[in-house]
Amino acid sequence: MTLNVVYDLKSAPVTFDFGTFLAFSDCLRQLSGESDMNVSIIATGYRKQSPRDLSVSESEKASRIHGILTPLMAVCPTVSGFSVEYKERYDYQPAAPYSTPYTVAKVGELSIRGAEPRFMLAPDFALKIAPDFAVTLTPRCSRHFVERNCDLDSWYKFYERLTASGLNVVVIPDRDNLEKFDEYSWNLYQPAAWDISLRAAVYQKARMNIISATGPAIVLFFSKKPFIIFDILAGGVFSREHWAAMNGCEDGGKPDFLGDDQIITWTNSTYNNLRDEFNRYRLPAWPEIDL
Repeated sequence: MTLNVVYDLKSAPVTFDFGTFLAFSDCLRQLSGESDMNVSIIATGYRKQSPRDLSVSESEKASRIHGILTPLMAVCPTVSGFSVEYKERYDYQPAAPYSTPYTVAKVGELSIRGAEPRFMLAPDFALKIAPDFAVTLTPRCSRHFVERNCDLDSWYKFYERLTASGLNVVVIPDRDNLEKFDEYSWNLYQPAAWDISLRAAVYQKARMNIISATGPAIVLFFSKKPFIIFDILAGGVFSREHWAAMNGCEDGGKPDFLGDDQIITWTNSTYNNLRDEFNRYRLPAWPEIDL
Protein backbone atom coordinates (compact mmCIF):
# COMPACT_ATOMS: atom_id res chain seq x y z
CA MET A 1 0.00 0.00 0.00
CA THR A 2 1.06 3.58 -0.69
CA LEU A 3 0.60 6.49 1.70
CA ASN A 4 -0.70 9.56 -0.15
CA VAL A 5 0.32 12.89 1.41
CA VAL A 6 -0.49 16.46 0.41
CA TYR A 7 1.61 19.60 0.92
CA ASP A 8 -0.52 22.67 0.21
CA LEU A 9 1.48 25.85 -0.35
CA LYS A 10 -1.42 27.99 0.83
CA SER A 11 -0.68 26.80 4.37
CA ALA A 12 2.93 25.56 4.18
CA PRO A 13 6.14 27.38 3.21
CA VAL A 14 8.19 26.94 0.03
CA THR A 15 11.33 26.29 2.09
CA PHE A 16 13.47 23.45 3.37
CA ASP A 17 10.82 22.98 6.06
CA PHE A 18 9.35 20.65 3.46
CA GLY A 19 12.03 18.20 4.60
CA THR A 20 10.49 18.10 8.07
CA PHE A 21 7.10 17.44 6.46
CA LEU A 22 8.61 14.53 4.51
CA ALA A 23 10.20 13.10 7.67
CA PHE A 24 6.92 13.44 9.55
CA SER A 25 5.06 11.76 6.67
CA ASP A 26 7.56 8.93 6.47
CA CYS A 27 7.21 8.29 10.19
CA LEU A 28 3.45 8.00 9.66
CA ARG A 29 4.12 5.65 6.75
CA GLN A 30 6.29 3.41 8.92
CA LEU A 31 3.77 3.27 11.74
CA SER A 32 0.83 2.56 9.43
CA GLY A 33 2.69 -0.15 7.51
CA GLU A 34 2.63 1.34 3.99
CA SER A 35 5.52 0.49 1.70
CA ASP A 36 6.06 3.90 0.10
CA MET A 37 4.72 7.44 -0.26
CA ASN A 38 3.16 9.48 -3.04
CA VAL A 39 3.50 13.23 -2.50
CA SER A 40 1.23 15.89 -3.99
CA ILE A 41 2.33 19.52 -3.86
CA ILE A 42 -0.63 21.87 -4.30
CA ALA A 43 0.64 25.09 -5.91
CA THR A 44 -2.55 27.11 -6.41
CA GLY A 45 -1.45 29.84 -4.01
CA TYR A 46 1.15 30.68 -1.39
CA ARG A 47 1.10 31.08 2.36
CA LYS A 48 1.27 34.66 3.69
CA GLN A 49 2.03 34.06 7.34
CA SER A 50 5.68 34.66 8.25
CA PRO A 51 7.98 37.63 7.50
CA ARG A 52 9.71 35.42 4.91
CA ASP A 53 6.37 34.63 3.26
CA LEU A 54 5.67 38.33 2.92
CA SER A 55 9.15 39.34 1.71
CA VAL A 56 9.67 36.68 -0.97
CA SER A 57 8.11 37.34 -4.36
CA GLU A 58 5.70 34.86 -5.90
CA SER A 59 8.11 34.29 -8.79
CA GLU A 60 10.84 33.25 -6.36
CA LYS A 61 8.40 31.02 -4.50
CA ALA A 62 7.48 29.38 -7.80
CA SER A 63 11.16 28.75 -8.56
CA ARG A 64 11.64 27.17 -5.13
CA ILE A 65 9.06 24.49 -5.93
CA HIS A 66 11.45 22.92 -8.44
CA GLY A 67 14.65 24.25 -6.85
CA ILE A 68 14.04 22.97 -3.31
CA LEU A 69 10.83 20.99 -2.84
CA THR A 70 10.95 18.49 -5.69
CA PRO A 71 14.73 17.88 -5.37
CA LEU A 72 14.30 17.08 -1.67
CA MET A 73 12.21 14.07 -2.62
CA ALA A 74 15.25 12.59 -4.40
CA VAL A 75 16.93 12.03 -1.01
CA CYS A 76 13.81 10.35 0.42
CA PRO A 77 14.04 6.72 -0.76
CA THR A 78 10.46 5.89 0.20
CA VAL A 79 8.95 8.53 -2.10
CA SER A 80 7.78 6.51 -5.10
CA GLY A 81 5.95 9.29 -6.91
CA PHE A 82 5.07 12.95 -6.73
CA SER A 83 3.12 15.62 -8.54
CA VAL A 84 2.92 19.40 -8.56
CA GLU A 85 -0.69 20.44 -9.06
CA TYR A 86 -1.72 23.90 -10.23
CA LYS A 87 -5.45 23.22 -10.24
CA GLU A 88 -7.46 23.25 -7.03
CA ARG A 89 -8.54 19.75 -6.07
CA TYR A 90 -10.67 20.67 -3.06
CA ASP A 91 -12.20 23.64 -1.29
CA TYR A 92 -9.76 24.40 1.51
CA GLN A 93 -8.80 27.46 3.51
CA PRO A 94 -6.02 27.41 6.14
CA ALA A 95 -7.31 27.46 9.70
CA ALA A 96 -6.73 30.47 11.90
CA PRO A 97 -4.77 30.88 14.05
CA TYR A 98 -2.04 29.18 12.01
CA SER A 99 -0.14 26.24 13.47
CA THR A 100 2.34 23.78 11.99
CA PRO A 101 1.32 20.13 12.44
CA TYR A 102 4.64 18.61 11.32
CA THR A 103 7.24 20.19 13.60
CA VAL A 104 10.39 18.36 14.70
CA ALA A 105 8.67 17.93 18.07
CA LYS A 106 5.83 16.05 16.34
CA VAL A 107 8.40 13.94 14.50
CA GLY A 108 9.95 13.13 17.86
CA GLU A 109 6.60 11.99 19.21
CA LEU A 110 6.30 9.53 16.31
CA SER A 111 9.85 8.30 16.93
CA ILE A 112 8.85 7.42 20.51
CA ARG A 113 6.17 5.19 18.99
CA GLY A 114 8.81 3.32 17.01
CA ALA A 115 9.36 5.29 13.79
CA GLU A 116 12.86 6.17 12.54
CA PRO A 117 12.95 9.79 11.31
CA ARG A 118 16.53 9.60 10.03
CA PHE A 119 15.62 8.17 6.64
CA MET A 120 17.20 10.55 4.14
CA LEU A 121 19.88 9.08 1.84
CA ALA A 122 21.74 10.32 -1.19
CA PRO A 123 20.79 8.47 -4.39
CA ASP A 124 23.36 6.06 -5.81
CA PHE A 125 24.15 8.19 -8.87
CA ALA A 126 25.09 11.14 -6.64
CA LEU A 127 27.32 8.98 -4.45
CA LYS A 128 29.19 7.78 -7.54
CA ILE A 129 30.08 11.27 -8.77
CA ALA A 130 30.41 13.25 -5.52
CA PRO A 131 34.01 13.80 -4.33
CA ASP A 132 35.29 12.58 -0.96
CA PHE A 133 36.21 14.98 1.85
CA ALA A 134 37.05 14.39 5.49
CA VAL A 135 35.22 17.49 6.71
CA THR A 136 32.49 19.64 5.17
CA LEU A 137 31.80 23.22 6.25
CA THR A 138 28.46 24.88 5.48
CA PRO A 139 28.20 28.50 6.68
CA ARG A 140 24.95 30.41 6.27
CA CYS A 141 25.04 33.56 4.12
CA SER A 142 21.48 34.03 2.89
CA ARG A 143 19.56 37.04 1.57
CA HIS A 144 16.72 36.18 3.98
CA PHE A 145 16.97 36.76 7.73
CA VAL A 146 20.48 38.18 7.28
CA GLU A 147 20.76 38.57 11.05
CA ARG A 148 21.11 34.78 11.21
CA ASN A 149 24.10 34.75 8.85
CA CYS A 150 27.58 33.63 9.86
CA ASP A 151 30.76 35.62 10.14
CA LEU A 152 32.59 34.17 7.14
CA ASP A 153 35.92 35.49 8.43
CA SER A 154 35.60 33.14 11.43
CA TRP A 155 34.75 30.19 9.21
CA TYR A 156 37.66 30.97 6.89
CA LYS A 157 40.09 31.10 9.81
CA PHE A 158 38.71 27.76 11.01
CA TYR A 159 39.02 26.34 7.48
CA GLU A 160 42.67 27.43 7.34
CA ARG A 161 43.43 25.74 10.67
CA LEU A 162 41.74 22.50 9.59
CA THR A 163 43.57 22.34 6.28
CA ALA A 164 46.89 23.26 7.92
CA SER A 165 46.43 20.23 10.18
CA GLY A 166 46.29 18.00 7.10
CA LEU A 167 42.54 17.42 6.84
CA ASN A 168 40.80 17.39 3.46
CA VAL A 169 38.12 20.08 3.87
CA VAL A 170 35.46 21.44 1.53
CA VAL A 171 33.11 24.40 1.86
CA ILE A 172 29.60 24.20 0.44
CA PRO A 173 28.57 27.79 -0.26
CA ASP A 174 25.14 29.31 0.25
CA ARG A 175 23.35 29.42 -3.10
CA ASP A 176 21.78 32.74 -2.09
CA ASN A 177 25.13 34.54 -1.97
CA LEU A 178 27.79 32.69 -3.97
CA GLU A 179 29.79 35.83 -4.71
CA LYS A 180 30.58 36.34 -1.00
CA PHE A 181 32.23 32.94 -0.85
CA ASP A 182 34.46 33.80 -3.82
CA GLU A 183 36.12 36.45 -1.66
CA TYR A 184 37.98 33.70 0.23
CA SER A 185 40.62 31.23 -0.95
CA TRP A 186 38.94 28.10 0.25
CA ASN A 187 38.05 24.88 -1.52
CA LEU A 188 34.46 25.27 -2.71
CA TYR A 189 32.19 22.59 -4.13
CA GLN A 190 29.54 24.72 -5.80
CA PRO A 191 27.55 21.88 -7.44
CA ALA A 192 26.33 20.83 -3.99
CA ALA A 193 24.93 24.34 -3.43
CA TRP A 194 22.52 23.77 -6.33
CA ASP A 195 21.95 20.02 -6.36
CA ILE A 196 20.44 18.58 -3.19
CA SER A 197 21.35 15.02 -4.16
CA LEU A 198 25.02 16.00 -4.51
CA ARG A 199 24.86 17.90 -1.22
CA ALA A 200 23.50 14.81 0.53
CA ALA A 201 26.17 12.64 -1.11
CA VAL A 202 29.05 14.88 -0.01
CA TYR A 203 27.67 14.95 3.54
CA GLN A 204 27.14 11.20 3.50
CA LYS A 205 30.73 10.47 2.42
CA ALA A 206 32.36 12.90 4.88
CA ARG A 207 33.61 11.86 8.29
CA MET A 208 32.33 15.08 9.90
CA ASN A 209 29.91 17.80 8.78
CA ILE A 210 30.02 21.21 10.43
CA ILE A 211 27.08 23.39 9.49
CA SER A 212 25.27 26.55 10.46
CA ALA A 213 21.54 26.42 11.18
CA THR A 214 20.37 26.84 7.61
CA GLY A 215 17.68 25.25 5.47
CA PRO A 216 19.91 22.69 3.70
CA ALA A 217 20.88 21.28 7.11
CA ILE A 218 17.62 19.35 6.85
CA VAL A 219 19.29 16.66 4.72
CA LEU A 220 21.72 16.02 7.59
CA PHE A 221 19.18 16.40 10.38
CA PHE A 222 17.04 13.56 9.02
CA SER A 223 19.97 11.33 8.06
CA LYS A 224 22.21 9.08 10.14
CA LYS A 225 25.37 11.01 9.26
CA PRO A 226 27.52 12.93 11.79
CA PHE A 227 27.13 16.67 12.16
CA ILE A 228 27.71 19.63 14.43
CA ILE A 229 25.11 22.39 14.03
CA PHE A 230 25.79 25.97 15.14
CA ASP A 231 23.80 29.22 15.18
CA ILE A 232 20.32 27.92 16.03
CA LEU A 233 19.73 31.08 18.06
CA ALA A 234 21.72 33.48 15.87
CA GLY A 235 20.26 36.95 15.43
CA GLY A 236 17.63 36.47 18.11
CA VAL A 237 15.11 35.24 15.53
CA PHE A 238 14.16 32.32 17.78
CA SER A 239 14.19 32.34 21.57
CA ARG A 240 15.64 29.40 23.47
CA GLU A 241 12.17 28.49 24.70
CA HIS A 242 10.64 28.61 21.22
CA TRP A 243 13.39 26.53 19.63
CA ALA A 244 13.21 23.90 22.38
CA ALA A 245 9.41 23.69 22.07
CA MET A 246 9.43 23.41 18.27
CA ASN A 247 12.07 20.69 18.39
CA GLY A 248 10.77 18.76 21.36
CA CYS A 249 13.88 18.96 23.52
CA GLU A 250 15.21 20.52 26.69
CA ASP A 251 16.90 23.92 26.69
CA GLY A 252 20.47 23.16 25.62
CA GLY A 253 19.58 19.66 24.39
CA LYS A 254 18.55 18.01 21.16
CA PRO A 255 15.73 15.75 19.90
CA ASP A 256 16.04 12.25 21.33
CA PHE A 257 16.00 10.58 17.91
CA LEU A 258 19.37 12.11 16.95
CA GLY A 259 22.48 9.95 17.30
CA ASP A 260 25.45 10.42 19.61
CA ASP A 261 27.51 11.89 16.76
CA GLN A 262 24.77 14.34 15.76
CA ILE A 263 25.42 17.45 17.80
CA ILE A 264 23.47 20.68 18.31
CA THR A 265 25.73 23.14 20.11
CA TRP A 266 23.36 26.01 21.06
CA THR A 267 26.34 28.32 20.40
CA ASN A 268 27.10 30.70 17.56
CA SER A 269 29.89 29.97 15.12
CA THR A 270 32.66 32.24 16.34
CA TYR A 271 36.13 30.92 15.59
CA ASN A 272 36.65 29.90 19.22
CA ASN A 273 33.36 27.99 19.30
CA LEU A 274 34.07 26.28 15.98
CA ARG A 275 37.50 25.24 17.25
CA ASP A 276 36.31 24.12 20.69
CA GLU A 277 33.37 22.05 19.41
CA PHE A 278 35.54 20.45 16.73
CA ASN A 279 38.10 19.48 19.36
CA ARG A 280 35.37 18.11 21.62
CA TYR A 281 33.85 15.86 18.96
CA ARG A 282 36.77 15.20 16.59
CA LEU A 283 37.68 11.65 15.69
CA PRO A 284 40.47 10.15 17.86
CA ALA A 285 42.95 10.00 14.97
CA TRP A 286 42.43 13.64 14.02
CA PRO A 287 44.65 16.51 15.22
CA GLU A 288 43.46 18.97 17.84
CA ILE A 289 43.02 22.51 16.55
CA ASP A 290 44.60 25.30 18.58
CA LEU A 291 44.96 29.09 18.40
